[in-house]
Amino acid sequence: MENISNLFKKYWIIVLGGLIIFSSILYLFKYAYDNMYIDSVFIVTIGLFSGISFIIGGLVIYQRKNQILGEILAGIGLGGIYSTIIYTAVTSLWNNYTVFVSIIAITIITSAISYNFNLRVLTSCGFAGALFSPFIIRATSFNINFLVGYILIINIAMIAFTYFKKWKELPIIAIILTFLLYISYYLIIKTDNWYTPFSYILSFYIIYATGLLFLTKKEADRFDGLNLYLSYINALWFGFWAYYIMSQYDLNINYPLILISLVFILTSILLSLSYPSSKLAIYSYLITGIVLLAVCGDNLTSFLEIRNISYVFRATIWLTIISLGFVFCIKKNKHKYLPFLNIAWLIIFIYWLVFAWDIENVRWFGTSFIPFINPPALVWIYFAVTGLVVSKYYYKQEEIKKSQIISSKVTDEKPIFFLHEIITLSSLIAIGGLLIKQISNLWEYYHITQIEVNIIYSIILGIYALVLFIWGICFSRKFYIFVADMILISVAIKVIFFDMSGDTSIYKVFSIFITGIVFIIIGYFNFKMQNIISKSHIDAPNT
Repeated sequence: MENISNLFKKYWIIVLGGLIIFSSILYLFKYAYDNMYIDSVFIVTIGLFSGISFIIGGLVIYQRKNQILGEILAGIGLGGIYSTIIYTAVTSLWNNYTVFVSIIAITIITSAISYNFNLRVLTSCGFAGALFSPFIIRATSFNINFLVGYILIINIAMIAFTYFKKWKELPIIAIILTFLLYISYYLIIKTDNWYTPFSYILSFYIIYATGLLFLTKKEADRFDGLNLYLSYINALWFGFWAYYIMSQYDLNINYPLILISLVFILTSILLSLSYPSSKLAIYSYLITGIVLLAVCGDNLTSFLEIRNISYVFRATIWLTIISLGFVFCIKKNKHKYLPFLNIAWLIIFIYWLVFAWDIENVRWFGTSFIPFINPPALVWIYFAVTGLVVSKYYYKQEEIKKSQIISSKVTDEKPIFFLHEIITLSSLIAIGGLLIKQISNLWEYYHITQIEVNIIYSIILGIYALVLFIWGICFSRKFYIFVADMILISVAIKVIFFDMSGDTSIYKVFSIFITGIVFIIIGYFNFKMQNIISKSHIDAPNT
């Protein structure tokens, strides 16, 4: 069988002409009925007879080796039968159960015959006629639920054919004609609520999103062409109508956009698990979904009566996007893009530093405050973890570059990373900010008066100095060791001249003792480090 491009070039005018002829016949019957020249029973009889005649005649011509013409005629006949059944639903000659059984039976029989004999043009023309029939009839008396069910049956059949036979023209025809039908009946049938038309357009969106995802199985693990394009068209169409419908009732449009973003993200995840070779589709869906969610996602928090909680959501979403960018660049060795991601990370961090201090606490499980398990704290932790993980990668790359220079594999190498130290410092600041903020909130929400919070700050600053000291030792960064030393000196001055002043209490004694323990731990690490440095100087050969 010829490919879709050649078929389109050869036969699109013929198919379009057949569709117009089919429409004129339907319109003739509609005209005759509207002017009471014929009754509904006569129209049904003529419709079924004409449809069957076209099908039989088309199949006879098909057997005489004029395959395309035969399939077109048979397809027109099939569309005529669908139109007749639709007409019986409009005029209530048949009840809905009979109509639905007839539609399902005809669809199954047609699908089986077309599948076994590869009747591609017949399938396209027949199902196109089936979708085009309600557009011509345009009956205001249509049961809208029946119409939507009918359209969904035809669409599912067309997507199934594409799935099993790779007939890629079918989803294009289905989407175009379904869109036309929706426009037509939205204008014809007036509703007094928003959820009825919205639920229908949502149904179509979910059907196409699901169907186009499943079509990947028959495309050699590729989702990079037509289906990807149709998926975006489907989302754009749903977004347009959702905006139009909901704006008529002064509703928030961002919720449908959030739905689209979640569908894109879910599609990306499913594709990455099932078809990991579909890189373009996976990254396209993921990036589109996350960016769309970041742009309109503030409304996810609108139902929460929590002051400034939107800052948490914004920082989390954009930090996630940047983190995914880091993962992509590292895995693909796209180091030239890393400085831009570094700058983006720093911008989001500065944004968080500006707005993080006035976010209302979330009361988990009826408690006033749980340290480190509340939205702002989790964002602080998120910044610290992402920044330190990225910094660790940079340090590893620097060690590789140094070893290459020493072994003369690289003779002229410039430092390729220069912003990572700022990210490292910012991440460590995030840890400090996290510790200070959580302790201050704990004292504030539980009204602790037995011990002054300033004394607890000494312990926290000592722990923070320990973190800096360990980081400096592990990655040979003297700057952080120096900062830790300065913090320790400041804490010692604070404890001796300020914390020990005023009234005495057992809590104050215990807190100062804990501060001393932290100093001892840091001193132990410093002792070990100095021994290692001394040993390395002794073992080094004289030059």
